[in-house]
Amino acid sequence: MEQGEWATRHPIRWSFRRATASQRLIPSFLIIGAQKAGTSSLHSQLVHHPQILPSLLKEVHYFDLNYPRGINWYRTFFPIRLRARMAAVWVGQPAITGESSPYYLFHPHVPRRVERDFPGIPLIVLLRDPVERAYSHYQHARRHGMEQLTFAEALAQEDDRIGPDREKLAVDENWPAVNLQNFSYRSRGVYVDQLMRWMPVYDSRRLLVLRSEDYFADPGATLIRVLEFLRLKTWQPGRFAIRNRGNYAHQATPQHEELRAFYAPHNRRLAEWLGFDLGW
Repeated sequence: MEQGEWATRHPIRWSFRRATASQRLIPSFLIIGAQKAGTSSLHSQLVHHPQILPSLLKEVHYFDLNYPRGINWYRTFFPIRLRARMAAVWVGQPAITGESSPYYLFHPHVPRRVERDFPGIPLIVLLRDPVERAYSHYQHARRHGMEQLTFAEALAQEDDRIGPDREKLAVDENWPAVNLQNFSYRSRGVYVDQLMRWMPVYDSRRLLVLRSEDYFADPGATLIRVLEFLRLKTWQPGRFAIRNRGNYAHQATPQHEELRAFYAPHNRRLAEWLGFDLGW
C-alpha cells in the first residue's frame, strides 16, 4: 500500500500521526536494497523481533521519492516514543525502529540526504546475482503491467528509456524519474558504483553487505548476522517465509549470457572494494 492510499483510507489515524510526529521515533537502521533481493522477507522477519517496532509501511520511500515533504512527514510512519519505552520495559532492552526502501541503494541523491539527516545510521544491503536480479526485476514489471517489451527489447532500450531521467535528476534532485525506477534492469546490478556513493571506502561497522543467495539458503544464519550488526539480542522467529517470490519460469536466455559478460568486470571491482568475493 502506498503512503497516500493509507492516508486516504485512514484519515483520522493519519491526522493523529501527523499531530504527534515530533513525539515519534526516528529510524535506527535502514535496509537500502537491492530491489528483488530479499528485502521484503528480511524486513518482515526483523519487525517481529521483540526489540524492533515496525514502521507503518515497509517502504516509506522518504529519501528517494518524498524528501521534499520534510522530516516530520517521515516521522509519522514510525512508532510513538511512549510505545518504545513500554516495549523496553517489557523486553528489558531498548526498542528501536527502521524501514526498508530498496530504491535507496540506486537513487543518486539518497546517500547525501541520509548522511545529512541521520549521519552514521547503520545500513543493511542484500545483493543478489545481478543477472538473476535483472530478470526478476523485469518479471516484476511485467506482472504489474508496467512492461510490455520482451526482455531482449527492454535491455536494448534501457539506456534510451532511463537516460532522460538521469539527466533531469542531475539538475533537479526531486525529479520523479519514473522510468529510472521501473526500467533500470541492467543498471541496478552495477552494485559497486552505488555502494561507493554511500561511502568511498567500505566500512563493515556501518554497512552490512549480505548475499541474497546465502539468505535464501539459510535465513536463520543471516538473521543472526543482522541482529549482531544491530546489537540486538539473539532471537529466531517461529518460521521463515520468503515474501514476494516471483512466479515465473527460470530459463536461461541469450540475454543472461550477455549480462553475465557485462557484469563480470563490475563484480571484480565489487570484490576488490568489499575485500571478499560474492561468487558471481
